[in-house]
Amino acid sequence: MSGRAEDMLRVVDHGFGAHSRRPAECRTCRRPQAVHERTESGWLVDPARVAEPVEHARTAAEAVRALNHVTLPGGRLTKVSDLDTVVTEIGLLLSRLPQALRQCAAVLDEQATAGRVADDSGRDVVEVVAAVRDLLGLADLAAQDAAGQVRAAGQHTARLFRVAGASEVAR
Repeated sequence: MSGRAEDMLRVVDHGFGAHSRRPAECRTCRRPQAVHERTESGWLVDPARVAEPVEHARTAAEAVRALNHVTLPGGRLTKVSDLDTVVTEIGLLLSRLPQALRQCAAVLDEQATAGRVADDSGRDVVEVVAAVRDLLGLADLAAQDAAGQVRAAGQHTARLFRVAGASEVAR
């Protein structure tokens, strides 16, 4: 990998004068630049250091499960500013799902067209693939709609602030 070590880190200000150095992120995929190769035109993802699709899907599912735990009322989400950031990031997550859903449908179509797909219950593969494609298409639309709704909610949460003197967690 080319690229100097200093280029791979960025200073993060944690407030109150505390700083740390973290791996710099790619502006496109938000992965640490350490998994990228530096070229004259920018950073390229190094395929040898990128997880397989199943690993990414599992990691994403686990991240959502963890988020569900830390956003329980009375839990760790106590600041309105953090709530706004979480809502914004959830909107971003939802806006990225349709592409993955469309690509899964395209891969299935490609595999079925090449004759590499069968159904273990003996159903007609063409019908099953069409049903999967239709269902993923509906999920794509639902995710787009959900992303829009969450973005709209984010427009409201962005204007909220903590009232001075209020306790961190209202009970």
